[in-house]
Amino acid sequence: MLQTPAVGPREVHAALAQMRAAAAVVNGAIADGVLIDTADEALPELTAGLLAAADAATAAATAALGRTHDSGVLRGRGFVSTKAWLKATARCGDRDAARLLARSRDLQRPEFAATRTAWLAGRIVGAGVRELSLGLVACEKKIRTDAELTALVFGECQQVLLDIAQRENADHVRAAAQRILATVFPDGATADEQEAYHAQHLRLTRVGNETDVRGMLSAESEALLSTALDRIVDRWYREGVLGPQPVLDPVTGEIDQEATDAAIEAAKNGGTGGVQRAKPSTCGRWRWWSWPASSSTRARPAPATGYARTSS
Repeated sequence: MLQTPAVGPREVHAALAQMRAAAAVVNGAIADGVLIDTADEALPELTAGLLAAADAATAAATAALGRTHDSGVLRGRGFVSTKAWLKATARCGDRDAARLLARSRDLQRPEFAATRTAWLAGRIVGAGVRELSLGLVACEKKIRTDAELTALVFGECQQVLLDIAQRENADHVRAAAQRILATVFPDGATADEQEAYHAQHLRLTRVGNETDVRGMLSAESEALLSTALDRIVDRWYREGVLGPQPVLDPVTGEIDQEATDAAIEAAKNGGTGGVQRAKPSTCGRWRWWSWPASSSTRARPAPATGYARTSS
């Protein structure tokens, strides 16, 4: 009976070098137009194979990251955190680095051994791992110190989710995790939380060249929306597509076009790229703003309307 040869660190590093060389060959061929010569019927299988290879590499990298984080070696290299290292070395964004680190720390825990093994073996994919981990952690937060429930969640519940993850996509895994949470902890959400969730609504009504936004969101949804809007506006600031607010005549309360145009020119010549923060408002954290359609503003690359950040 043949035995599988032992694979140590040296062999892993050699295999990794081969993986990167093979990826360079594939990417180079695609850059040179090999997909044009590939038969249409072969494209789905080729694409699926590439996605599977990418997910397998992500599984290995996530497991390695967890070990790297636990080792503490990065502190000796001048990094205050593993997240900072990811942002500097892998050029991850803040949110991606946080998610990757969260998955790696989950998979390092003995409770997630079954999930870790299944992903590394290619039986489940990373998207399913994320939903499975989030679901189990949500249950764990409700458990606190109950050893019997802990065994149930990381035993039978984890196995149920793994079985689903091997057959279905991540959406099914998320739905199953939510059902498990509701079944094991039927009183997990308070009546107020449930009412707030079902009362959520958001309506956007076009009024001329502007948009009237009204609705009601839960605290969690508001935080997600605010984060998304923050990123959009911050990008506008970096790209220099926002300008100073229109100047109002103190007597009439109407837009002083001459003063507004002068402010725009001053911003252009002041090295700020036409970027100035919105003035504080007592109407909430965000407000909808619009620019007057003057010859000066039409020449700017700024959008006709957009969100402006205000004080909370």
